[in-house]
Amino acid sequence: MEGAAIRDFGQKLDLCTRLRDILAAYPDGSSVLQELLQNADDAGASQFKLLIDLRTHATETLAFPATAPFQGPAIFAFNDAEFTDTDLASIQQVGGSLKAGNAVKTGRFGVGFNSVYHLTDLPSFLSRQFLVLLDPHCDHLRDAGTNAAPAEPGKLLDLTQLDTAKYAAQFAPYEGLFGVEVGKPFAGTLFRLPLRTRAQAAKSRISPRAYSEDGAADELLRAFVASAPAVGLFLTHVSSLEALVWEDGAAAPRSLMRCSLRDDLSGGPLPTHPLYRGVGLGGGRGVIGGLPPEYTAVARVRVEIVNTGKGPDEFGKGEGEAGQSAARWLQVQMLGGGAARALCTDPEALAYRMKLLPWAGVCARLDTGHSGTGTRKSGPLPGRRNESGLLEGRAYCQLPLPVRTGLPVHVNGFFELSTNRRDLWHGNDLQGAGALRARWNSALLADVVAPAYARLLQEAEPLLRTGHLRANGGNDARDSDAEDMAKADSAYYSLWPSEVPVEPWGLVANSLYRLLLHLPVIRVEVISGGGLYDGSGGGGSGGGGDIGKSLPCALSASEVWWVDEMVFLPTPSNSRDERFTRTELARRSARELLGTELVVSSDLSALRRAFGQLGLPCARAPTAVRDLLVVAAASAGGVLREVSAKVARETARKAGPVAVAALGRAERLALLRACVSDILAAGSARGAGGDASIGRSEDAGASAALAEAANEIAGLPLVPLAAGGWTALRPMGQAGQPAPPPLLLATVAGGAEDALLARAPGVAVDGCLDAPAAAAALRALAASGAFSLQLLGAPGEAGGRALAHAVAACLPADWRGLELVTWDGSGGEAGPSAEWFAALWAVASAPNPPASLRALEGWPVLPTADGVACALRCAGSESSCVWFDSVGMDEPLRCCLIAAGCLTLHPAVREAVEQHAEASRYVHTVSAVGVLQAIAATSHGDAGVAHDLLSKRAGAVERRALRRFLGERRAVEESALRALPDLLAMLRALPVFETHVEASAGEVREAEELEAFGALSPAAPAASFEPLLLPPVGARAELLGRQHLRCVLDTDAALAQMLGVQRTSRAALYRSRLLPRVSALPATRRDELVAAMLRELGSLEREDASFAAAAAEAEFVSTLGDGPARRPRDLYHPDVSGAAELFGGGDGAYPSRALTAAPDVLDALTKLGLRTALSVEAVLDAARAVDALAEAAINGDADAAVRARTRGAALCVYLDARAHAVLGKGTTGGGGGGGAQLLLGAATMLGGRGAGRQNAPAPSQLVAELARLRWVPVFNAPPDDSPDFPWSSGSSHRSCVSPAQHARPLHERWLVSATLPVAAFEASSAELRALLSWDRPPPDAALVEQLVALGAPPANAGWATPLRAMGVTALWKLAVGPIYTQLGRGLQVAERVTVEAVAGARDVAWTDRASSTLLELARGRAVVWTLPPPSSEGSVEVAEDSAIGGQEGGLLQAGSCARLVCACNVAFTAPPASALSLVALPPALVAAHRPLLRALGVRVAFGTADFVRESAAAAARANGRALLPSELAAVVSLLREVAAALRDGALGGVAAAQAGQLEIWAPAEDGRMVRAHELAFNDAEWMGEAASLSAPAPLAHRSLPAADAESIGARSLRFLLVVCEKLTDAIPCPSAVVLRNSLHDGAAGGLGGAMAEAAPGPAHGLADGAARRALCALLCALDDAGARRVRICLDARTHNTTSLLAPGMSAVQGPAFVIHAPGLDLSSEALCAMHAVDPSASAALPPRPMRQPSGVTQGGGRGNWKRAAPVHGGSPLAPAYALSEALLVLSPGRLCVFDPTGQVLPERRLRGGNGGDGNAGSGVGDSNNGTSGVDGGGDGGGGLARGVAKVFALDGGDLVRRFPDQFNAFDRFGVGSTDADGGSVDGTVLRLPLRTAAQAAAGLLGDSSLSVADARALLAELAQDLPALLLALRSVESVALSELSPRLPSEATNLTPKLGTTGLSPG
Repeated sequence: MEGAAIRDFGQKLDLCTRLRDILAAYPDGSSVLQELLQNADDAGASQFKLLIDLRTHATETLAFPATAPFQGPAIFAFNDAEFTDTDLASIQQVGGSLKAGNAVKTGRFGVGFNSVYHLTDLPSFLSRQFLVLLDPHCDHLRDAGTNAAPAEPGKLLDLTQLDTAKYAAQFAPYEGLFGVEVGKPFAGTLFRLPLRTRAQAAKSRISPRAYSEDGAADELLRAFVASAPAVGLFLTHVSSLEALVWEDGAAAPRSLMRCSLRDDLSGGPLPTHPLYRGVGLGGGRGVIGGLPPEYTAVARVRVEIVNTGKGPDEFGKGEGEAGQSAARWLQVQMLGGGAARALCTDPEALAYRMKLLPWAGVCARLDTGHSGTGTRKSGPLPGRRNESGLLEGRAYCQLPLPVRTGLPVHVNGFFELSTNRRDLWHGNDLQGAGALRARWNSALLADVVAPAYARLLQEAEPLLRTGHLRANGGNDARDSDAEDMAKADSAYYSLWPSEVPVEPWGLVANSLYRLLLHLPVIRVEVISGGGLYDGSGGGGSGGGGDIGKSLPCALSASEVWWVDEMVFLPTPSNSRDERFTRTELARRSARELLGTELVVSSDLSALRRAFGQLGLPCARAPTAVRDLLVVAAASAGGVLREVSAKVARETARKAGPVAVAALGRAERLALLRACVSDILAAGSARGAGGDASIGRSEDAGASAALAEAANEIAGLPLVPLAAGGWTALRPMGQAGQPAPPPLLLATVAGGAEDALLARAPGVAVDGCLDAPAAAAALRALAASGAFSLQLLGAPGEAGGRALAHAVAACLPADWRGLELVTWDGSGGEAGPSAEWFAALWAVASAPNPPASLRALEGWPVLPTADGVACALRCAGSESSCVWFDSVGMDEPLRCCLIAAGCLTLHPAVREAVEQHAEASRYVHTVSAVGVLQAIAATSHGDAGVAHDLLSKRAGAVERRALRRFLGERRAVEESALRALPDLLAMLRALPVFETHVEASAGEVREAEELEAFGALSPAAPAASFEPLLLPPVGARAELLGRQHLRCVLDTDAALAQMLGVQRTSRAALYRSRLLPRVSALPATRRDELVAAMLRELGSLEREDASFAAAAAEAEFVSTLGDGPARRPRDLYHPDVSGAAELFGGGDGAYPSRALTAAPDVLDALTKLGLRTALSVEAVLDAARAVDALAEAAINGDADAAVRARTRGAALCVYLDARAHAVLGKGTTGGGGGGGAQLLLGAATMLGGRGAGRQNAPAPSQLVAELARLRWVPVFNAPPDDSPDFPWSSGSSHRSCVSPAQHARPLHERWLVSATLPVAAFEASSAELRALLSWDRPPPDAALVEQLVALGAPPANAGWATPLRAMGVTALWKLAVGPIYTQLGRGLQVAERVTVEAVAGARDVAWTDRASSTLLELARGRAVVWTLPPPSSEGSVEVAEDSAIGGQEGGLLQAGSCARLVCACNVAFTAPPASALSLVALPPALVAAHRPLLRALGVRVAFGTADFVRESAAAAARANGRALLPSELAAVVSLLREVAAALRDGALGGVAAAQAGQLEIWAPAEDGRMVRAHELAFNDAEWMGEAASLSAPAPLAHRSLPAADAESIGARSLRFLLVVCEKLTDAIPCPSAVVLRNSLHDGAAGGLGGAMAEAAPGPAHGLADGAARRALCALLCALDDAGARRVRICLDARTHNTTSLLAPGMSAVQGPAFVIHAPGLDLSSEALCAMHAVDPSASAALPPRPMRQPSGVTQGGGRGNWKRAAPVHGGSPLAPAYALSEALLVLSPGRLCVFDPTGQVLPERRLRGGNGGDGNAGSGVGDSNNGTSGVDGGGDGGGGLARGVAKVFALDGGDLVRRFPDQFNAFDRFGVGSTDADGGSVDGTVLRLPLRTAAQAAAGLLGDSSLSVADARALLAELAQDLPALLLALRSVESVALSELSPRLPSEATNLTPKLGTTGLSPG
């Protein structure tokens, strides 16, 4: 053939189309990830990890540039198995996996991997040395210009042969993940699935869904995390799962969840899967040929879940929250047989190439947490659960399928699935291969899954018992045994199917239950002993005796007895309905026969327990399980053994009463119900119907059955008694025996019957409230009549007889036959309670018909509320008491009758008595005649008694109720009442008629309401009785009073008229009730009442001719503005317009609008005298009204403040407009000489009718009163146009108006606003300005206060707005300039005026102080202007942010506040140095106002003290910060001036500065301000930086010369370094706390263990002779140290404090005790040891023998001393601190200073715990204090100050010469300023500075000071005791006492003996 004629042709398959079709059938979502897990499991991997990589990788060096869009977020799946060559070949198959030939591989279906195309278009994976990329589109793997070919749509790269560095970006996503090293073989497999973006989805031919946005990938990972705990239960290899996320920007991935499967028993890894271990089907082999034998594998798996945190988009919510949990699973897998095994080798199956394996299994969770109510107990549970809390079983084919089985376990099997792995083949309508696959699945479920399920239940039963659950944390150890058993049963049976699910899974349930019929899986109640029922219906224990007492906890279903609801109430066989289950039939019968619902679960459990204790094994299983077993047994042709009523009776009878009595309450009641259930059912079937016939039968057969049943249970204690205990049912009418005593049973348990029988517990049967079904059974037995059981609450005669039995048993026997008995209702032995009577009548009234009462006649069963009980009797019988039926009677009426003395039924029985049909035979009815007759009977016809009873005992409501009742009955019984005049007379005397009472404000109180009641006639004849009247018709209630009847009810008027009450007139009502009390009426009603009266004025005059005259003189007219009521003639007619202008709108001048709106009312007021013209004193009246409003405003009336301001403004406007006419030309303010012209011609000016009255006040009085009254409106806050001027913070409390004599005009606000009120208006007339004193200048004091306010900062002055917003020109021209000018004019006037603190008060006044001057006013206050006064043409404003003197950041505040300063900071001439706050005033200002400035205290020039003060001010303003350069230059310049002045002797000279007596501050090296005497000047420049680093004190700033620094007090750095580094050392010192405790502990036994209690004597300075004991103790300490001679000297001198070793040592330069021990050289170590407070230190001192001279005896008396043993742990030198705060010890070559308080030597800075060094501003070093015995526990660390001690070396140094003041204190003991090194000291000198009052007040060591006088007296006492004291000492032979007085000349060298010397000769 020719080639051109033949071409290739055929069907082609597009790969993308094929993949799209696969994805359409294959599920999306988490199942994609499960397919990757399946591949890992099939490959034999043990680990599987899933990672979401959110990073975006580089795209520059890609091997395939077209893959750049796939370098973004991706999903990685890792497993630790490598891809084999077979796997590489298999993955290239689309739907034809090579694993299909391996029956044990999960992925044998061949389409799983293709599901990854749901997520990506370019999957890839790395394994071994290969990287494989799959590109179904053939668009992305372009290499050298070529695409992937459609035949090979992908690339395989051998990384070991590639230059991976060249294409680093291509391999970057894999690098480092799970141990990947690109270019080296990888021991595992890593899939990468780049998430499809929206752009890729738009072009994809595989899937249009994007996964990189909207959290789709996050949702995938979340679903995987949620399903991970259960996904691996049936995998063959994978036992570890992990989910990770690598967030963009993170350095490494982060784990979210880890899940591992482990062996629950060993805790180790799971063994090899049974398929590969026991069955031997691994290795990739299919099932070819024969199968291994059947095999079963049982495993207990523990699934451990670790949630390590949340990921993106809140990964881990819900069950994924951080934490750890575990789940215990029981797994049974089986290689089965039967039909399933046969199908494996079926030729048809082999023909279809089906690789079948009969392998299946089930898995159940053991720790379900199921509590029987469907709830979980704890922990996240793997697997989904239904609404009952049970596991929703899923189908597995190694991996979970999306199939719910309806079983409570998971089922796994090698099922035949659909291609998409979502469905099982099943059904009977299939053909061919489909039918074969369905048949295989059914065989696998029936022959393999069901047996595995049965085996699982067998294995689970012992594991889920109570003890095992507790051991494994399944049950709370606090639960009771019953609760434990219930929980264990619930957990066990929750693994059983409770219903048959849909097919094919129903096949599992049916097959399972058939297998379980003969397996020991049914739990039974534990047997306590006795034989078992043999099941034959007869007696004996045969058939069950083989089980005995050792019955196991589980038996087979055919061996146990089954108890269900039918045993309690079996339905008769002829009433069975197949549409209902047994349970439903039993419950229907319970409702029909017993009228109650069965409580099934608890009753069945109780009955099982009862049978278990009686020897009958009963199944303990749910009803659903029983029902399914019944069906299974029926299908197998058998039945289950069920307990019947007869079986129950025979079991109980054989066990005997003793065994029955051993049962619990619930068990006995359940047994009772079971024993009588058939009797009740039989009686119901044969009865006549109805409740009364339950269990009854009229034929002989029924009676015989009842008798037989009664005999069978006779003697069994099954009936509970109300009093406790049990009794037996006794048959009625037993031959030859007396009738048994009746037992009473309540009809309704827990109701009135039980309350009735509470008093007769011996005959009362327990109502069984806790067991309603048992109670219903007892009631049915009582109604049957076959037993000695009567039903209380039966109807008719039977009910009456039962009530009579109950009453006879409950009431005292002697009550029968009594008419009345005393009864207190307490319920004790004296009688029953009210509740008992209520229960009695409730029981009697409840039945229909009610119980007959005839059997109760003669018994007192009618209780009253009055403490008596009445017997039943006929209503017609005469009695001293009257009983009322409460029908139609409300509670208040009943209470009223009780108050009147009538008896009434007790409230507890009233309702029940009324409901009884026979009650009317024993009680009265209610009527008006009956009520009045009852009241008359109780009061014996005495109206006074009845009146008193109601007055004392009846309230308003009760009396009103009686009146209402009588009024309503009047229409019916009026004729009968009129026929009984005695009753009407008594009614008129009763206090039941209401009158009108004026109630107090607010609600009417009960007492006031009772006062409103009265009688129409007196109960007894009385001369002063005022009869009550009916008010006029239509009269307002506000006008009525006590003499008027209040007709509250509609029947009141008719009742009163029947009783003869008269009415009053309207004129009399207004005259007595309106005119005199109009102010007391409510404001809302007052005008209405007055208007109504004025409209009736004509008719009222006709009634009463004098009515108008009385009204004209009454103050009853309300005024405009709610003012007080006034007379008509005091007010103005609305036509008088001038009054409105004068009174600010007319408030208080006109009648209210309500009275002037109506012409007729206005005419009536005019007729009564309303003014029609203005009068002369109208002006003064207006001012008085404003003053009254101002007073109200001050008291808190905000509305009055507004009105006062408004009316004051109106008055001002009125006077300003008419000032000339009103005030006259010659008027002056304040009542001056022109005041007589006030109001001349005022009558002419005011005009109108009635002008020119004769009683007008004198003009001078009017002027004085106008000046005093508050009527001028003033500002409460700065005006809107001037918000910046000073306004005191107290101004908000001012009144809105001010007295005329205080207010100042608005244009003066800049001059006085800080102190005086500013008027809110301007007066234009000279006369008014003169009246207001505005024609005179403000007082000087007000002007000075204004200057102070202008100069104060806004925060201090409380201004409304800071003045900073103003310019200098404005401030000067508006305020400062005018004030200076005004003060200058009045400079010679010695007038001083002050203002009281409360502005606007009536008593504020100006007072003259002739001695005051401007200097006194301005002293210390900022009133001096510091800027040049601006020119009149206007000058350029000074920059608002600049400071005075032009210094940046100046110490004076910038802005307007700095323009006014204190006079002490300014002078006429400039300071010699550039000071920051010392200002020279501008020459222009001085020239213009020199006299005034001098008067204000401005000096001509500054002095040195100013500069010193300026240095301290600069430090205060800097507040610890470093000075700015400009500030630093100014301060240094100023200090140089100070230094020069000090060198010239100013202010005490340089010595005073160096002593720190001057408050001079200087800049340190860092620019901070420090006190000068705390600084050091650098005179060691050669040291460079080392000098600054080692300086013990801050260095002065380098810009300050050293000479100047030394002059102002700084110290030499060279000397300080020498002292601190060469001549001092730190030694231990106890803290003040330790010493204080030591002093306290040793006070009684001699301080420091030195001396015993001193002889009695006066105490000096210290309490209880502590000072004398301290000196004695120090003598003993020196004695122990070996001193031979001791000199004690009182140095009363105060030494200089200039040249000291430390500044703090100035505190110890005062008077002191000096103790000198010549010849004794105590080293610093010895001194430290003598300070030690630790026991070892004291014990180290050996005791020395005491000297005992001959001839000396120790006896009583003052001089007798004895040596005490040293106190354990005492310090020998501690007593020194009872006298002093510090101790100075001078020895040859050294000076030791001990400072326990840290106040004398510099405070150290602690470093760490014990030790520390370093100094704070001093040249003295610090002690180490690390010695535990000295300072142990003194302050507990934490930085508290501890003791400080220093030793200063005097050898080879010049300390004595450089610090003469320090050593002059020892000048009488061998050391002085001339002594170079202290070597001339003989022995040791102890200096004890006396504690000053200030030190004692601080209380650091002691709280008592010691003066020189006290010390002198102390030495005098010590001198008297020395002879005896020397006897107690060991070494000391002589003691000398002396004093150094300040009066001695300084050059004296000899001591002056004053007290003498005492010595003791040897021998």
